[in-house]
Amino acid sequence: MYSIKKTTATQFTPATTSVSAQVKLDGRHHGIPACLQRLAAMTGLLLLSPFLLVLIALIKLESQGPCVYKQVRVGKLGRRFTMYKFRSMYMPEDPRFRNPDPAQSDREGVCAKYRNDPRITRIGAFIRKYSIDELPS
Repeated sequence: MYSIKKTTATQFTPATTSVSAQVKLDGRHHGIPACLQRLAAMTGLLLLSPFLLVLIALIKLESQGPCVYKQVRVGKLGRRFTMYKFRSMYMPEDPRFRNPDPAQSDREGVCAKYRNDPRITRIGAFIRKYSIDELPS
């Protein structure tokens, strides 16, 4: 009735591609000139500055501490860059600061994420929801 053919499985080997063939690593910029990128970034910051100033004022009115802090991140090809962020949490010195309950965490260890984190300010919840808290430099 039915015949079953015995076949041997072949190993899958993906095509080898070199990262250096896709990305030029000669230290030069390939794309939009850096001066035009900086001009566009400055224009964007000037247009957004009234909104950012209002945001800074709201953060300062709601809680104690600095409104902006910086963080070093790792980007493409391991390149480090500085990220400026609006503060979205109460500082430990603030009287409204409360430590979260570890049982409310979705994750373990350093990357704990709390469902209802009591450290997040009201304005902080808004800027996190709409991803306004991060400004790349």
